[in-house]
Amino acid sequence: MPDAISATTYNIELRDKNGNLKAYLTPFVSNVNWEWNRIGGCGSCSITLQKGYRDITFDARDDVQIRVKDLVNGGSRLVYRGYVANAVPTLDRNEKIVLQVRGYFDLFKKLIVHDTGDKKTYTADYIHEIVDDIIDTFVVSDTPVTKGTIDESTFEADSIQFLTTVEDALNTLAQLAGDVEYGVDEDLVFFWRNESTSIRKRF
Repeated sequence: MPDAISATTYNIELRDKNGNLKAYLTPFVSNVNWEWNRIGGCGSCSITLQKGYRDITFDARDDVQIRVKDLVNGGSRLVYRGYVANAVPTLDRNEKIVLQVRGYFDLFKKLIVHDTGDKKTYTADYIHEIVDDIIDTFVVSDTPVTKGTIDESTFEADSIQFLTTVEDALNTLAQLAGDVEYGVDEDLVFFWRNESTSIRKRF
């Protein structure tokens, strides 16, 4: 097996779905990349491990956290968080595992907005009020995602009905609201922000 790369500025942790540490993956990582999306927040991530496929056990919804060295404040800073969707081993002279990781916004594809199996109706509500209710009712109770900042909208819906996924419902509301960005960040916090020309973060 080839020598693992030396990584001193980042760390990758594998945790179970309850947050308990299972393994530090950093010493075995030969390649890693991840996405941050304007719509969705933390996106897909791919991690290649120079490791035998039997050396690490991956369970459903194992949590992956990537931290980078904080050169300004010291210590480390969490920059990505997702869950293991698939672990693909390569059985060759040099065994390896490719982890396919998804951001937690991906769970919104599996959650349904409904009213006891029928259409969920909102009447005379502003868009941000509907978003707030959907996250409280269908996301916070069934996932590790919490609710963060939801910016106010000036658009009021006379009446709107949903019997669809949370992701599709939010996409529809975003089109009605106009210029918004939304998703789940690295702290598993849902955000719904009006687009702005002001600088919010420097990388």
